[in-house]
Amino acid sequence: SVNASRYAQSSGARLTPPVWPQDKHISLQEGFHFAACTKRIGKMASLEKKKFFTTDTEAAMSGVECPSPIFQVWKYLGTCEGLCGAALGMAVRGGYDVTVSWLCSTLTFGGQTVIEGMEHRNKWTEEQARNAIGKLGAMDPSDFDCRPAGYESQESETTVHPKPIPEVLDELNKIVQENPNDEILSTVSHEISFVIGILQYTVTRLGSPGVIETSWKDRHLQSCGPDTVGSFLN
Repeated sequence: SVNASRYAQSSGARLTPPVWPQDKHISLQEGFHFAACTKRIGKMASLEKKKFFTTDTEAAMSGVECPSPIFQVWKYLGTCEGLCGAALGMAVRGGYDVTVSWLCSTLTFGGQTVIEGMEHRNKWTEEQARNAIGKLGAMDPSDFDCRPAGYESQESETTVHPKPIPEVLDELNKIVQENPNDEILSTVSHEISFVIGILQYTVTRLGSPGVIETSWKDRHLQSCGPDTVGSFLN
């Protein structure tokens, strides 16, 4: 269990995810606990997939998708868009350090990708975007979507575009709500809850007025001072 790991036992580590705006930062312990949670979810999903295809060879040969709720959780979580060029599943395969880096990059630079989404949604020219500080308005969940227009026709069983965090959150909550008595989901209920909390924190934080303004300034090189992170080029 993740709760038995040294990351859960470290002093200062919360077994509940941070909440914006009360928590302005995610601690190192929380970051590694997030990494441990995602890894365990992925491992449980792999075991269930292997078990399904071992007991149903016909399904394996026909390409039927594993119906297990935990596999469905990982299907969305593994393809979660990090706003900086990598899906969460790729980071998890790289280990704890890579997963923590994925989370830190999302929180540090992801806001600029959200700003880009807001600018595209408003159909602003580059010149209009550089002068839009007072016109940005509120964040829309679609601003997290980095998929190209018409992406549906490009996807297949082997090709999937990373899914925006708000969509992943909706699907994870839906799977959990529709399968209250699933034994495997119950086994990793803490891990799923913690991951959902971290992703919700990320969306709320990146969509807050102050972070939107800061991200816009960083993106358009109009920020200065010790908290400047620079413009994210992807």
